[in-house]
This record gives sequence, C-alpha cells and structure tokens, in this order.
Amino acid sequence: MTEQEQKRRGGTGLGVGASSILVIFVLLCLVTFAALSLVSARADWNLSRKAADHTLEYYTASNAAEETLAGADALLADCWRLAGGEEGAYLARAGAALAGLGEVTAEDGGLRFSFSVQVNEGQSLACELRVHPPEAGKSGFYEILRWQVESMGEWQPDEGLPVYGGEGAVGALPGRP
Repeated sequence: MTEQEQKRRGGTGLGVGASSILVIFVLLCLVTFAALSLVSARADWNLSRKAADHTLEYYTASNAAEETLAGADALLADCWRLAGGEEGAYLARAGAALAGLGEVTAEDGGLRFSFSVQVNEGQSLACELRVHPPEAGKSGFYEILRWQVESMGEWQPDEGLPVYGGEGAVGALPGRP
C-alpha cells in the first residue's frame, strides 16, 4: 500500500492513544474518589469512637451520681423517721447526715445539697438538690435543681485565624479602628 492509499482509506479516527488517555483519566478519578472515601470514613469512625467514649464516661458518672442520690434518699428517709415528723429536727439531722456526701448549705425552709462526680479529666457532673420535708406539698425528700456537665479547666478563647496579615492585622481591616 502506498501512502496515498492509506490516506484515502484511513480518514480521521480516534487512535489507540486517545482511548488510553481516557481510560487513565477515569482510573485516576476512581482512585481519587476511593482515597477521599477512605479518609472520610476514617474521620467518621474516629468521631463516632470519641462520641461513644464520651457517652460511656457520662453515663458512668451519671450512674455514680444516681448511687449518691439513692444514698442521700435513704439518709433523708432515716432522718425523717428519727425526727418524728418535726421539720426543724429533720433539717438539722439531714444537714449533718448529708455533709458526708457533699456540700450542704441552709436556705429558707430547707437545705441545698450539692455534689459532683468526675466524668473525665476535663469535665464533672454537678448535681444540686433542694432538700425539704416530705409534707411540704412536694413528692419525696428533695427536688433536683441541677444535673449538669461542667468543664473543670479554664476556658481558653480562640484567637482566630490570621486571615489578613498586613500592617496592623485586625486593625487594618476595613471598618475597624
């Protein structure tokens, strides 16, 4: 075959090179998406593990606080029984009995009892109760005022990202003094 015959027969068409480049590009896209999926799945796994660990820590601390609460309830029932229904004697006995479990302060018509249970290194579960005689129109010997997770460390404010690093930094932004 001569060169002229090849030109007449062949015309224009995609050669093997263009299809190979297309296949390589598709494979690179698939590998990139697979890598991104793997990174995303690993980040989700780590976040889920941290959330599960924190939930376990919280409920462990909550169970310990419930045990303290059950002990306080039993002490208050004994104090009420020993006081013979007299409110003043009940509150005096209750204050002395609860002092071994947490902090007790007197307030009008009752006592305030507070204690905390450590959740983890940086948090504690703070519990606060208002202790009252059972015949004060309220059910039980106490009313839960607070059951809250608190941070034990000092708050460190975020100083932000240095978005603009020009002269005067933040002060040099438009609209800032």
